[in-house]
Amino acid sequence: MAAIDSDRWHRLSPHLDDALDVAPGRRQEWLETLRGVDADVAADVQTMLAEHRALDAERFLEADVPLLPPGATLAGTTIGVYTLTRLIAHGGMGSVWLASHSDGRVDEAAAVKLLHVEGSSGAGVERFARERAILARLAHQNIPRLLDAGTSGAGRPYLVLEYVDGTHVDTYCDQRALAIDARLRLFLKIVAALSHVHANRIVHLDIKSSNVLVTKEGAVKLIDFGIAEALDRPRQSRQAQSRRPPVSALTPRSAAPEQLTDGVITTATDVYALGVLLYELLTGRHPVPLAGLSAGDLRRAIVATEARVMSTTLADLHRTADLVARIASRRATTPSMLRRRLRRGLDAIVATAMRKDPAARYASVDAFADDVRRSLEGEPLGDD
Repeated sequence: MAAIDSDRWHRLSPHLDDALDVAPGRRQEWLETLRGVDADVAADVQTMLAEHRALDAERFLEADVPLLPPGATLAGTTIGVYTLTRLIAHGGMGSVWLASHSDGRVDEAAAVKLLHVEGSSGAGVERFARERAILARLAHQNIPRLLDAGTSGAGRPYLVLEYVDGTHVDTYCDQRALAIDARLRLFLKIVAALSHVHANRIVHLDIKSSNVLVTKEGAVKLIDFGIAEALDRPRQSRQAQSRRPPVSALTPRSAAPEQLTDGVITTATDVYALGVLLYELLTGRHPVPLAGLSAGDLRRAIVATEARVMSTTLADLHRTADLVARIASRRATTPSMLRRRLRRGLDAIVATAMRKDPAARYASVDAFADDVRRSLEGEPLGDD
């Protein structure tokens, strides 16, 4: 693909980000929908998808980081007591590799996260060290364990984590056509992990479907604490060490308004992102209609425009009845029954989590979970 100018990139970027959230088997269908709106953008996105199919797509957009040269690989390299076997993901700060224990006595796969050579100094190292410190504080069944950490012989910091052979939570749900209640039960496992994170005075800051993996056995794992923050760090230290990650390290489509406006970061920031995630799990749609939006328009919508309630979003798709039928079938229901289920409390729950004012959201992820449990138990929470 030919080089693109800044304006064109900003126009394409949100579409590429959205496309990479779609399961590979459904991307052609997604592209056809986009092609009906803007054929030129769809053609560019299709080309970009082909060029970046080997990447962990959402992380690619975080920074302009060169890939390994064609044919180059770290497979076979020994890092600590682990041998790298294959690349799992390549993102803004580093790469993640599947690894095995070098002496062969421990039959447990691990995920080794390596900082890019270009980032092995200054802010990159400081943020990597912060991730290590954060992971060391966490011990929960829904969060991968930190197994080891250090610096390679080549001087690259690394983290060794429990390897999770899982699928993005949205893809997992759709592939199995999980009903609404089953999706809510999975969601509660995500909240349980995040409750543990918050109890340790940490905010994740990057809650999204690709950062929640579900194994074949149904185990849920919240991953990627690369931009997480410890709320109990001294204020002066946070300021001196560039507490905030750059905007380019965020995923705007799941970021809270305060992340995009340099507002105060609290646990309410994660509450908002949980609301976006649940919105997508229940409707298959993003709270903001993404088609045709520039990156700037997307940010303005997230900051200033209240998202439409879920049932209304689905009702507005009445001109694309086939799409609504597919969304409902992936939730083992019909369009009318799906809208009715959403109106019976879930609309209000998600809307509360996604309020623009952090103080108006749920006071905690546990309060959010309590209302989700009430919905599972059939207690009315909103207008029916």
